[in-house]
Amino acid sequence: MPQEERALIYGVQRRLAKKHASLPVDHIAAVVQHAYAQFRSSRVREFLPLLVERRAEEELEELSSLRPELAAAALGELGVVAV
Repeated sequence: MPQEERALIYGVQRRLAKKHASLPVDHIAAVVQHAYAQFRSSRVREFLPLLVERRAEEELEELSSLRPELAAAALGELGVVAV
């Protein structure tokens, strides 16, 4: 990942961590990385941070509405170990 793109994606992660303060930061980071992976092969990179943020936001909204045990199972499907 180019340095500039990495900084933009990290900014997405920080914004979402502030917005979803009730979720662990490592879970938010995993969701953002999962969303980023879905766009990794995109040729047009200018809107990538926006697309990643929207996709991650959708996933985080779903996780926020689940009971803790269901959220842990959903995160497990993303390859994240719940703490």
